[in-house]
Amino acid sequence: MSTSTERSDDTGAITVRTTAAKAWAAAILSAILAFLSSIATALGGAETGFATITAGQWITAVIAAIVAFGSAAGLTYAVPNRPR
Repeated sequence: MSTSTERSDDTGAITVRTTAAKAWAAAILSAILAFLSSIATALGGAETGFATITAGQWITAVIAAIVAFGSAAGLTYAVPNRPR
């Protein structure tokens, strides 16, 4: 998926091309980091182990990953690549 955008200002029209590859990479990495940091926080108690994580903590980790995925994808895709 790619998009071309034309901007016009005092210097003339500039074509800026954006691709989704950068946005996908940022979204996936952000989702993984958000999920793992939520799980690491849940495991930070006196007893560690995946059996001690409650259903609510799993849901919080999944929601954090989804929000990070959507935010990173949207924000990264919205910023156009630098013209060459």
